[in-house]
Amino acid sequence: VHPGLVCYADADWANDPVKRKSTSGYVVLFNGTPISWYSCLQSVIALSSTEAEHIAAAEATRDVVYLRSFMNFIKTPSRGPPPSS
Repeated sequence: VHPGLVCYADADWANDPVKRKSTSGYVVLFNGTPISWYSCLQSVIALSSTEAEHIAAAEATRDVVYLRSFMNFIKTPSRGPPPSS
């Protein structure tokens, strides 16, 4: 189990046979528990699998930045295990 925020992102290049759009997906874990996830067609057509992966990583990064600022706002540490009672 990884303490703090951990994010896994992936993309499936040009999976839509009609529109040729790629699918992005990611999951964000906090202390090993999923707290945010996303899967959808990308809004643009990626010209390579690398570009599709970069788009997926950018989408995931945007969510992680928001979650870190939210955790700072509510004073929840984003690193380390929760305090024991």
